Amino acid sequence: MSKQNKEIENSEPRLVKSHDVKLDVEYAEWIAEVKHRYRSAQVKAAVKVNGENIPRKHQNCNDPLQKLSS
Repeated sequence: MSKQNKEIENSEPRLVKSHDVKLDVEYAEWIAEVKHRYRSAQVKAAVKVNGENIPRKHQNCNDPLQKLSS
């Protein structure tokens, strides 16, 4: 094991503040794009699930009404 790895292994955890970290523009843009794609996928999934549930709920409400009217 290298000296640097031993130092890292034996060192105490420390807090890093956001102003201590420098991000290059490309990385920041990539993170923003990943966040956008993730959020878009979440919205698409929610729309699909809700779109499938609405007709089912409508049918479940109408079935008892149809039985009562028969």
